[in-house]
Amino acid sequence: WEFIPDKKQTSTCSLYFVKTKYDVSIEVTNGSPDESNIYVIDREKDGVFKITPNEGYVFKEYTCSNNKHASWDKSSNTFTISSIMSDVACTLNFEIETLKMDVTVKYGKGNTTETADFGSRIEAIIEPNAGYEKPTIKCTNGQVATYVDNKIVIEKITKNTACTVTFKKVPTKMYKLIIGDMEAGITVIDGGRERT
Repeated sequence: WEFIPDKKQTSTCSLYFVKTKYDVSIEVTNGSPDESNIYVIDREKDGVFKITPNEGYVFKEYTCSNNKHASWDKSSNTFTISSIMSDVACTLNFEIETLKMDVTVKYGKGNTTETADFGSRIEAIIEPNAGYEKPTIKCTNGQVATYVDNKIVIEKITKNTACTVTFKKVPTKMYKLIIGDMEAGITVIDGGRERT
């Protein structure tokens, strides 16, 4: 380093040096940092940190010292602190995910959307039209629902889902009526059984 003034005169100069590497610390609530993360970052470089949320949790917020800007990418579970020029400490918070169940009812009533926390029981009241019973239920994303006491129920919801409930028509009973003379009476045949 060389300093050559325009004029010759007595002067005092101050020379400052900055660090070439900075320390980063990250604290995570309801998740865990990857063991491969590097916490000493070159000056003016971005710090990229892999963070795995606990099952059923999603990113909520972060805070960093000196109001340092950062961002979260949920597709890759990475937390990026941009252009680091000083030591920085960040805190990340993850919260339990709220999931939804969209219900569509065929031959009945109860179209609705219900919400519940990840891993919780979720249910919706449904009702068949007159002359319908015993529904079939199909849900997306691998969720399994049952029909109990006019309710569709998922015991432990783990993904957003759309469920279609289709009630079946009550089968019509067929009777055969044979009318003879008054002495013979009336014979009703019901499913192969004969009653007079």
